Amino acid sequence: MGETANARVLEWFNKPPGTEHPTPPHQDNYYFNLRPPNILTAWLALDPVDEENGCLRYVVGSHQRGLRPHNPTSVLGLSQGISDYGPDDKSREAMIQLQPGDLAVHHGETIHRADPNCSAIRSRRALVMVFHGEICRLDEEAHKRHTAVVRRQHESMDLEPGIV
Repeated sequence: MGETANARVLEWFNKPPGTEHPTPPHQDNYYFNLRPPNILTAWLALDPVDEENGCLRYVVGSHQRGLRPHNPTSVLGLSQGISDYGPDDKSREAMIQLQPGDLAVHHGETIHRADPNCSAIRSRRALVMVFHGEICRLDEEAHKRHTAVVRRQHESMDLEPGIV
């Protein structure tokens, strides 16, 4: 990052066996609204991660193109996904397969997604930590827009406030 970094909260990700929904293509900084986008996400695999149980897929070089438009999704926990994801993005995907203890790190504006967990018996668990540079500041306008979209989405789904 080239500067002192601060850590956000540790997150637990779990895609249990037979999880039918994919993780939609998204950029982490769409949720965080930080400027400048000096953000790294560290994804520590706790289980083997492969095509069967929903491996990560990164769009190579996408972090250099800025944030893309996102729209609400029906995936609880990943409420927003890139609305104009297309064949050019798909052609630049790199499949990331991991073993327990492997660490994948990506920029906060890297487009990434994951397939459903088609395994009948294996979970896809990970611990995730996000780091941001000390000069990063909240983009108040972007944060207000994002919060309003999520609030409307939750109201339409009849969810409690605070669930993303």
